[in-house]
Amino acid sequence: MKPQYHAEDQKIIVRIPINLRRWGGKKVLVGPQGQDLRNLDLEVRKDEKLLKALGRAYRWHKMIAIGKYQSASELAEAENINKSYLLRVMRVMVNPQFGVHPQ
Repeated sequence: MKPQYHAEDQKIIVRIPINLRRWGGKKVLVGPQGQDLRNLDLEVRKDEKLLKALGRAYRWHKMIAIGKYQSASELAEAENINKSYLLRVMRVMVNPQFGVHPQ
């Protein structure tokens, strides 16, 4: 990564080896050692899809818990989503790995 100086053009050219990869549905610049170049100062990266799923699962669980909907089928129909998707996402919420337990 040595800069090159072109006297006739008065340009300095710096070549940095990077790759583009997909992470979480987004394109990410990845450096030569595999580091994420978007947020060099941040240590923790968020998984937006997982956070969205947890938020949905929590909201759906609350709706059933307070009695707004009596079953997952009724809730899925009201939300205009597939019942199997709703149940799959709600299973994420009660997974002990994430430690999310609605009150």
